[in-house]
Amino acid sequence: MASYELHGTGTSGTLAFAGQCTIEHAGVMKKALAEALERYEELDLDMTAVESADLTFLQLIVAAQAEMAKGGRSLSASRGTPPVVADLADEAGMSLGSYEQCFWKKG
Repeated sequence: MASYELHGTGTSGTLAFAGQCTIEHAGVMKKALAEALERYEELDLDMTAVESADLTFLQLIVAAQAEMAKGGRSLSASRGTPPVVADLADEAGMSLGSYEQCFWKKG
């Protein structure tokens, strides 16, 4: 099961995902990201409690990052990226970079 916590003040918030961030729980993850995108100009993504993830999770994160960038907003992962997510991103042909530890496709 996937779960999330969303909290913040003003225009800055943190979205923490936990559990199994997989296609079976896409609705929960999409709802969390939509709520966060609606509320905050600066969003910090906490993935430290993610136990498993699949391409659905990565796609939702990439979509959220693109949506925020369109509006001049920022998405970061200041707590780092756990190996379960980093390994998946690498296998999917994506890379994790030092600039705010966000995702982007390899060129």
